[in-house]
Order: sequence, then C-alpha cells, then structure tokens
Amino acid sequence: MTCSKCGSKIEDDSTFCPFCGNKIKNQNLQNNSDSNVSSNNDVGLNNNISNNNVTLMSSVPANNYENLNSKSLIFGILGFIFFPCAIVAICMGASYKKKTNKTAAGFVLGIISCALELVLLVIIGLIIALSFKFNNDNQKYDGNDNNLKDYYENGSNINYQTVGNDQFGYLVVSKDWNLYSSSDNNTLQYSYGSTSDILTMYAIKNSGYTLNQYADSVKSRIQNYGADNVSYEIVNVGQYKAIKQQAYLSTLSSYMTTWCFKDEYDVLHYISVNSNNNTNHQDIVTTFKLKK
Repeated sequence: MTCSKCGSKIEDDSTFCPFCGNKIKNQNLQNNSDSNVSSNNDVGLNNNISNNNVTLMSSVPANNYENLNSKSLIFGILGFIFFPCAIVAICMGASYKKKTNKTAAGFVLGIISCALELVLLVIIGLIIALSFKFNNDNQKYDGNDNNLKDYYENGSNINYQTVGNDQFGYLVVSKDWNLYSSSDNNTLQYSYGSTSDILTMYAIKNSGYTLNQYADSVKSRIQNYGADNVSYEIVNVGQYKAIKQQAYLSTLSSYMTTWCFKDEYDVLHYISVNSNNNTNHQDIVTTFKLKK
C-alpha cells in the first residue's frame, strides 16, 4: 500500500510511514466496512425487489384464480345439462384448489353432476336391458300371432314355422299349429293345438271370377252358416290387397274371418280362420308370400 501523506510505498501491515512518520490507518478495515455497507445496501435492495415481485405476482394471479373459480362454478352448473361441462368444472376446480388451497364451488357441483349422470346411465342401462328381456319374452307365442311378419322377413325362429305350399302360398305361424287330419288336395287346413281354431288355405287358377265376384260367393257361403251381419274391408295380405270379411257363425258357435285376393299370376287366393274370438290369429295373413 502507499502512504496517504507522502505517497511512498510501504508494507501493508505498517502502522507508521518510515519515510515521513505519518500514522497509517488500517485501510483493510475501512475497505471491509465499505464492503459491508455496500453488501447491506445490496441485500436491502434485493429484498425490496423481491418483496415488490412477490406483491406484483400475488396481486395479478389472485384475480385470475377468482376468474378460474367463477368459470368452474358456471361449468359446474352446466354440467347438470351437458356431462362434458362437469368434467371441465372438476378440472378447473382442482386447479383452483391447488393454487389457492380453497375448494371451488364448481368442483363440488361437477362431482355431484357426474354422480347423477352415472346414476342416470345405470338407470338407462337397466331400462334397455329390461326392454330387451321384455321383447324376448314377447317372442313367445301369445295366441294372436303378433309380430309374425317380422319373424318371417328377418329369419326363422324356434317358436315359429312356415306352412303352405307352392300352389297356395306360404304363411308363418307358431308351432302350435298342426296339419289338420281332414285336409285334402283341394285345401290345406291346420288346427291350433287342442282348440277348435282352424286355419284354411286355398287357391283357384283360371277361375274366370273377378275378385269381387269371388268375395261375394264367399260371403254367401258364410251366410249359409247362419251369419247375419258380415263385415267388409280392404286390408293387406302380404304385398296384396285383399277383401276381408268377418262374421259370427251361429251354427258353428264361432267367428269366421276370410281373406280373398288375386296375385300377379291372376290366381285367386282364399285364407280363413275359424276361432271362438274374432281377434285371434288376425296377424297371420301379414306374413303371406307366394314363394317360401
């Protein structure tokens, strides 16, 4: 170091200048003191900057967190209507809780709506399962041959069979129908189990009759069995338009329903059902086809 009075170079640990006798102050202590002051100032400045940053950072995200909380609440409410909104509400609420350690109302609503949606899905699943079971149970024969047309068009079923021939056409009936013992080559007749219900099929080629004339002859035959009032309407038998006639036969103590129609080959067809109920087996004719 140098003497502050004469400027001579002296030893660092000298207390007096050997050239001019000047008393040497300990400059290292002064330097350290200055350094400490500077360091303390730097620390204070850094603390101020840090505190300002903390204040700045905590003030701006706080508003964002509240916005996040509000959005979570909105999506939580919408979650009761649209399931995906509940998921969004839960995600936003979880993010809000992570940043603020507070529970968002939207988070709770999202969980509730998800739980309700899950319960609703379970109920819908049960309803679908029960409906399938109900439909399967309905596939069993109910005495009225309901839905036979669907079975005929969509494939065979173990509870049903196809009856008829290439001359008279074909029908789908339950397996409770059996070939009637008195059938001959002119007609096909089937009886329903052990009841007196009878299904008859018949066809005429080159008869020379119009459909109306043939239907009138059938009506006369019905009246001969003691029918007073014979109903008349146009219905579908398979893909054909037919004249349907129905009446109660007093001599046979049963109802008789007949269907008369012509196919594209000008063949007249006749189908009839005798039963103790005027609604039994009415759907059978909807399954009619010329070819098996």
